[in-house]
Amino acid sequence: MADERAHLAQADRQIAKARERIRRQQGLIDALLVEGRDVAEAENFLAILTGTLHVLERHRLLILARLEA
Repeated sequence: MADERAHLAQADRQIAKARERIRRQQGLIDALLVEGRDVAEAENFLAILTGTLHVLERHRLLILARLEA
């Protein structure tokens, strides 16, 4: 169970970092838009970051399920 709790803590850290990366990327996109620049690649990267966050969140739910079992 200690391993699962360590995994949960790690997942929480990874989720927090992913959310921060998403916030920064959105800020960069906003700045590019203000400058009238193309944001297609930046938006694609944001979509990848968002997908990664969803995977991390699902992984966290699996860890929680193991802890509850």
